[in-house]
Amino acid sequence: MSITLTELLASTRIHLADAQCSESAFWDNDDLTLYINEALLSLWSLFPSDALRNYEDVDTQNLVSGTPNYDLPTNFYIELSVIYNDIPCRKFKYSDQAIISNNTYYKALSSQPGYTINDDDIYLFPTPSANSTEGLEFYFLTKPPVLNGSTTSVNIDVSYSPIVSKFAAGRAVTLKESIAEGQALSQAALEDLKLYIGKDKKEEEE
Repeated sequence: MSITLTELLASTRIHLADAQCSESAFWDNDDLTLYINEALLSLWSLFPSDALRNYEDVDTQNLVSGTPNYDLPTNFYIELSVIYNDIPCRKFKYSDQAIISNNTYYKALSSQPGYTINDDDIYLFPTPSANSTEGLEFYFLTKPPVLNGSTTSVNIDVSYSPIVSKFAAGRAVTLKESIAEGQALSQAALEDLKLYIGKDKKEEEE
């Protein structure tokens, strides 16, 4: 079940009314929508994978001989796994490129390939030595939707609504009223998420 922007706006206003501030600023829908989108972006990678199943995707590209770098998908948020000619890749730091190229024991091999990400590109190690149709499979998590007049819901379970709205309220209070109170609200949202995820894991184990 998805969460609508209308639900998130209403829930965020409830948290704002409970914030311990000397006086409340005027919260219009445009401002609150901005804070809700910022909350989604901040929390996105912290949600468990089963909550984001609807936002997992795969991009397949042909490999070109002598070309190490390939464009990341425009909706890329974070990679889940990279497959190079049917072999899973290990991830390297971008700053390790010289070591990867020159260190015999660390060097990536065709049988043990690797990758790194910089800006809008993924770099493969070793550099492909031949053209390969559908040689790169890039599994990734897409960016969260930007909620607005045309995109009115996010396709995650409604049980995450209080967490997103509390984090959004914290962002609003931080920017417009009290840094301390806003940070307290945001931290409370993160603690709620930890408890909720822990509860889910416990129920699965039982």
